[in-house]
Amino acid sequence: MEQEERHHPRLQLHPPPAPHPPPPEIYRLPRPPPKPPTNNIPILPLSSPHLPITPTSSPSSKPTSPPPNPNPTIPHQIPPIDLRHHPLFAHHDFAVFNWASTLDAFRHDHDSFLWMSRSLAATHRFSDLRRLLSFVAANPCPCASGIFSCPKLEPLFRSAIDSYCRAGKMDHALSGFDTMKRLIDGKVNVGVYNTVLNGYVKARDMDKALKFYKRMWKERVKLDVYLQHPYERLLQEW
Repeated sequence: MEQEERHHPRLQLHPPPAPHPPPPEIYRLPRPPPKPPTNNIPILPLSSPHLPITPTSSPSSKPTSPPPNPNPTIPHQIPPIDLRHHPLFAHHDFAVFNWASTLDAFRHDHDSFLWMSRSLAATHRFSDLRRLLSFVAANPCPCASGIFSCPKLEPLFRSAIDSYCRAGKMDHALSGFDTMKRLIDGKVNVGVYNTVLNGYVKARDMDKALKFYKRMWKERVKLDVYLQHPYERLLQEW
């Protein structure tokens, strides 16, 4: 018996392995798996606006990318929604204005003068505003003929004089007033006299205010309702 056990060892019984659960339906492959279609349909390349439409080509050919455009088109008119005011670059507008005045193909007119004047006055750049008024006096507007001056000069100088009077720079205001009176046609509006006189009264410079008031009488400027208030203040302070 011992010899038989040596030749035939006892069999050890192991538990059968647990059966694997079937995969879910979404992971099962169909039997048999689908085959790719056998029809040979040519692949058409996508048309590009820079290249003409090419005929059908073989599937092995690779679509070529369009070459870069050396002269990109720039729109002539930029929508106003694309323009944004940047405060860090606001002080460069007068430099661009001076650069544009050196171009032969460009000439400033009363619109650019008025816009530049209001921009300089709003940012309190009064020294540049004085240079602008000197430039306007030396370079007349294109709409001015040989005899008559530009009709927009008085509103331009009036806005500059008003900003000078608000800031208390009466010397610049009087200089702009004299330049405007020399350039425009006809008499100066009474409102400009009122602005200068009121500026002297607010600055409490009564001597120059009285001197300017006497100048108004010499130039036959009639005292109206607008001049009545600064005149009364002048008499009270005097």
